[in-house]
Amino acid sequence: QKTIKTQNIIYIEAVGNYIKIHLANEKPMLITQTMKYISSLLPPHYFTRIHKSFIVKREAITEIKKTEITLLDKITLPIGRKYSVLLE
Repeated sequence: QKTIKTQNIIYIEAVGNYIKIHLANEKPMLITQTMKYISSLLPPHYFTRIHKSFIVKREAITEIKKTEITLLDKITLPIGRKYSVLLE
């Protein structure tokens, strides 16, 4: 069991019954867990759920548009309609 430092997390993605944790300077990790559970572990002022399938680190966001955000490294992720208010 590897410990993941929250400061290394860029974003978290739901993939079927797994979640994929995308880390800075490391390969993504796939773990068996729910988005609900993982979001309960993350400090809420550092991480925001932007979509039913994505949680992002706030400080990794470089641009916010109506339907998508851009993260460091030019990664773009969709914003779910019901989550857009969380970014305001």
